[in-house]
Amino acid sequence: MALTHNFSKGIDWIGDPTGETPLVKHRFISKGGSDATPNGLDPSTPYLTIGAALNAGAAFDVYIIGSGVYNEVLLNTDDSILKGDGLVYIVGDSVNKFANGTSDDTELHDLYIKNYPNFFDITGRRSEFHNCLLENTTITTFNAADVTMFDCKLINCTVQAPYSFRAYRSNLFNTNVNATHANASQELIFNSTYLDSNCNITYNDNGGVFNYSYNNNEGVLVGIPTIDVGNISADPLFKGNPLLKEFAVELTSPNIGAGDSGVTIGKLQTGSLQNVDSPNFGSALGVVGNTQFTAGELEKVNAGVVGERTSTVIDLGKIYTSPTPDILGDVDYLNNVPYKNGITNPSHLNIEARYSLDNVVFTSYKPFKCNSPLYLDSSGFSTGEADFNWGDVVAQKMRYVEIKVTLPITYTEG
Repeated sequence: MALTHNFSKGIDWIGDPTGETPLVKHRFISKGGSDATPNGLDPSTPYLTIGAALNAGAAFDVYIIGSGVYNEVLLNTDDSILKGDGLVYIVGDSVNKFANGTSDDTELHDLYIKNYPNFFDITGRRSEFHNCLLENTTITTFNAADVTMFDCKLINCTVQAPYSFRAYRSNLFNTNVNATHANASQELIFNSTYLDSNCNITYNDNGGVFNYSYNNNEGVLVGIPTIDVGNISADPLFKGNPLLKEFAVELTSPNIGAGDSGVTIGKLQTGSLQNVDSPNFGSALGVVGNTQFTAGELEKVNAGVVGERTSTVIDLGKIYTSPTPDILGDVDYLNNVPYKNGITNPSHLNIEARYSLDNVVFTSYKPFKCNSPLYLDSSGFSTGEADFNWGDVVAQKMRYVEIKVTLPITYTEG
């Protein structure tokens, strides 16, 4: 039986392998949903907007947000956990905050946050960011609030924490970032990359314990850390331009294995780029070709015309298990493109892939959900197929991959 949604998170896949039973206190949001007669506790009848779901929610509910662009401001995010399921953009109007007032006990996971003059104020308690990308955004804390960031990337951002109690930063990538962490009793900046001289980090003017360890820093530090271990200052050797969200580094990057316990500083990855904007385009691991759509192909498709682009064979350099294909740069065309199978949770593009171990015998093309690993389940369904079971994931080994990106006929300019 085909699913009536394609949410991978917030579902009780173990208790109900059909995937139709949600976890308790989880609410669903989708560009294919509705705020008129919603039942956001059911993944098949999601809300259309984050604001409507938050208004209906209770303390410490978890909100699962499907792929798309969400232009929302002045919400109440207190005691909430927001998780992106796919490629999720939360884009501001460059004037208003995302949260109206404070954001006590807020967690954000797997989100691309952009264009907020102050994303939200953190007052009195904690807020956490996990695996988020923040761009052109400011975050402010007051009154001994804690703000923690794990596995995040910040571009052209400001973090103002003049009265923070604790500040934890782990596995970050930063470029053109100004961060002030003053009057904190305990701070930890760990396994992070401060890429350029435009980064300015100011901390600890009251004698608190500051642990600045295993970072690659080319920016400006103001203050002397209490604990200073394993830090370096070296070019990370990016293959492309990080400002274009091209975060792959060369195999010889000094960040690789230089973090605590041998992890990679900044959680950067080696990989192949196929993007004509990359200065190294065509040189990474033997990759040549172009998977970038032109404006006419991508942003506007005439009736009955399908825009499609297929990569050349991508040599990953060694055998990987279910890598994740990423789309580089800003993706402002997500709102009106339905998912391949027309199920409730829409997506932005149809992503298909085929792969092999030896560059001779490839699998057939299968549809995959963007921003997710290339998994099959034990029945052979891929993540982009309606029958895929996220509770029955089977990893796939591959060295050579071809990616096909298609805009559906039903696309309309948004």
